[in-house]
Amino acid sequence: MISLKSYVKTVLFEMSRADKIDYRENYGHIGAVRDALYLHWVGNYRDILESQGLKESDWVEIEAMSFDYKKRLILDDSISKIKVCLNSIKSVEVSCNLVNPDRSYPIRCNKSIFGDLWGDIGFLIKPKVVTDGYGKNIGAPHYEVSQGSGGNSRFRKRVRPWKDEEFRRSHVPSAREKVRNSFPLDDKEAYRKGVDDFTYNESEFFVVAEEIVGIIYLDFGLSFFKEHFNDWYTDRWFDEHEYKKLYEEKRKFEKEYLSSICNKLGIPLYESDGEEIFDVPRLQSDL
Repeated sequence: MISLKSYVKTVLFEMSRADKIDYRENYGHIGAVRDALYLHWVGNYRDILESQGLKESDWVEIEAMSFDYKKRLILDDSISKIKVCLNSIKSVEVSCNLVNPDRSYPIRCNKSIFGDLWGDIGFLIKPKVVTDGYGKNIGAPHYEVSQGSGGNSRFRKRVRPWKDEEFRRSHVPSAREKVRNSFPLDDKEAYRKGVDDFTYNESEFFVVAEEIVGIIYLDFGLSFFKEHFNDWYTDRWFDEHEYKKLYEEKRKFEKEYLSSICNKLGIPLYESDGEEIFDVPRLQSDL
């Protein structure tokens, strides 16, 4: 028998998630759980120095250190982010893209609301519950999509919030309505069809995972790695000839680690030689 305290706590928690309750009760398309697959991207091209507890003032000291030390910082950071992502998928609601069922269209990495690519590693997810969905990445703050015991327990937090909350709020209803219009309830097979004007890799769905069914590993290329690294940190961290060596070692290290996860879970690793990939499962019936 549920206690009064637990009941009140549950009610208050649900009241704070009115939009998601409305989505489930007044939309809740059966194909979202029965047919669809989702992709959660690892933000592994994000804030390397910051996540290692290093500040901009440390750069001069870091630049004087050995290549192997600087390489280790980046490799440890990458593996740490994959681990956090994997553990989060097992325990909390995560932000995902809907996978396009049309195989004539490639799978591409999700971009943040600010146009930045999240990363080249994606976890392919079979959902247990889909709690909300938007026809584009609306950059929902983590406190709006919490799940579990903590109020701020959403894993993939945004890099920075929208500067103008009023501006953001005006985009939320239309972004949600885009999903409802693209996948109408009277079409039970809607999620099995491609929708021409729906940008799948920029959509945002909130998913409680049933299981991870695959891992996608794209290849953004050396030029993207250099551009990203220089934009976020410093172009003095590495000599020019070291970039290629670092990129190749990072790719090798990540692939070995992802392969070990796949072997443990008994799932495939889908590796591309470019920024997009075609040959991956698009629907649960493909598994």
